Amino acid sequence: MKYRFSVVLLIFFLAAGVILIIGCVHGDKEPPPMPKVSPPQLEKPTPSTPLPSTQESLKAEIKEKVDLPEDSQAYHHFLLAKLFQHEDDPEKALKEYQIALNYDPTSAVIQTEIATIYFKQGQADKAIKMCKQALTNNSRYLPANFLLARIYLRKKDYEAAIAQYETILTFAPANQEAYLYLGNLYAEKREYEKAINILNGLIQKDPSSLMGLYYLGRIHAKMKSYEEAIEYYNKALEINPAFESALIDLAIIYETKGDVEKAIVYYEKILEYYPHHSRVLNHLGNLYIRQKDWEKAITKFKSLEKFIPGSLDASMKIGLIYLEQEEYDKALSEFELILGSKPEFDQARYYLGVCYEEKKQYQKALEEFKKISPASEVYGDAVIHIGYIYEELKDFPKAIQAVKEALEKDEKNITFFRFLAYLYEEIKQYKEAVRILTKAIEIEPENIKLYYYLGTIYDKMGKFEETIQSMQKVLELDDKNADALNYIGYSYADRGIKLDEAESLIKKAMKLKPNDGYITDSLGWVYFKKGMIKEAIQELEKAVKLTPEDSLINEHLGDAYRKAGLIEKAILQYQRALEINPERKELKEKIEKLEQQRKQQ
Repeated sequence: MKYRFSVVLLIFFLAAGVILIIGCVHGDKEPPPMPKVSPPQLEKPTPSTPLPSTQESLKAEIKEKVDLPEDSQAYHHFLLAKLFQHEDDPEKALKEYQIALNYDPTSAVIQTEIATIYFKQGQADKAIKMCKQALTNNSRYLPANFLLARIYLRKKDYEAAIAQYETILTFAPANQEAYLYLGNLYAEKREYEKAINILNGLIQKDPSSLMGLYYLGRIHAKMKSYEEAIEYYNKALEINPAFESALIDLAIIYETKGDVEKAIVYYEKILEYYPHHSRVLNHLGNLYIRQKDWEKAITKFKSLEKFIPGSLDASMKIGLIYLEQEEYDKALSEFELILGSKPEFDQARYYLGVCYEEKKQYQKALEEFKKISPASEVYGDAVIHIGYIYEELKDFPKAIQAVKEALEKDEKNITFFRFLAYLYEEIKQYKEAVRILTKAIEIEPENIKLYYYLGTIYDKMGKFEETIQSMQKVLELDDKNADALNYIGYSYADRGIKLDEAESLIKKAMKLKPNDGYITDSLGWVYFKKGMIKEAIQELEKAVKLTPEDSLINEHLGDAYRKAGLIEKAILQYQRALEINPERKELKEKIEKLEQQRKQQ
């Protein structure tokens, strides 16, 4: 069929370039301080492990985690506040903290807890004020510094956040979290050397710091210092081979560098540790599609179907791959499976129609295409397919009617106008094609393709002046349109008029498209018409090499050989032209005349 599907070109799920799985290693926003390093362990509460529900158990829990106020009344209300927080009642918790603060007004602990609630409620200014009061009362109470840093990060006040983390390191020089955040903040500001120095300081204190090594790799990746980034990621993987973020970042680096094979190695390694990782499965399947490794792509998408039941995305891709492989029955099964669960999914129905079309089951194809709603994004393509099927069946009235009905629903669809003109052209109703294209031009008066197409129709009608006018209109809109320049130049040359202008136009076209067989043929034909036979042969031989399957170009070279007296070469070239298009009777006549001439010699 003329509207041949190609999964490499049309699979609409694939994005151009590197698809980022869960955040790229460079150019992204501030990462979380602790990426996932192992599969999550989920435990469900059971009757044998009751949740804490009394003030006594909560008190024991609090003693292990936070500093407590010293005043007994403050302590009592502090515990109540903690209980309400545990029960997810921040308003009551805030009320109890405020009562506790009345009993112990200089407690940095209570003030920081109040600030935390304000922060969670979106009251950043109140939270900042309370944290500053806490630090006034206890300048070494680091939880207040940490909370202030979080607030400033949320407000994107990076300088203020940096100041807090630097303060933390002054009092707690071994605090890894402060190092990590501080290094990443400098990286966010593109102050990469400072970021590296900070994180190197962490590594000096703790050479086995997994996160320190990871973020050094991440920062080098942002700097596009990929080899250094790879080195740090590999060091992190020596500590934890299942470190998901490092594996993903390594895969992305290799993909960015164009080493797809190495990227695939790391994506596959991720799946060894995380076999249900849907994003990696999906992306790896896409990579295999780009490599046209259809079987591996199908394997990944089938895994995706297994882990995410009802995944239409995976089923669509499997169907499209089978369609590309011309395994139409398998493709049909996939698309029918999708439509069984989601009948309104027009994209699946569209490709179902394509499958039937490729199998030449035209009536079934028409049934599917006609079910697609005019509101669908694939409606236009479905209409074109309907038209082509009727054309294949030599039923041009139905093809034309189908496109006309589509135009009634979408009266400004230029694609429909062009296709309708094409159908009239096919049945040699050139006047109607001109009428359709003229109407389309009224809708889009600067559409170059419409003027060019109109010019070709006028040419078929033998309307030379109108042809030239249409092509000149193309050049008004785009003076570097090589096809229009060539069309005018060849039209002059073929009539033996304005040959100098023709040569100039064609040479201009050739500069724009230097390896175009048709333009090269036009230049050779100008030389032929000028009597420059040697130059004509030179250009026409190039044209035949560039476009060997064009009958007319082969004929032109034959004409040049004949003019040069090279009878044998001329006959061979005419025979080649006739092989390409056996219906051209004039070629048979040329061959017969030359053969008679050869006999007379």
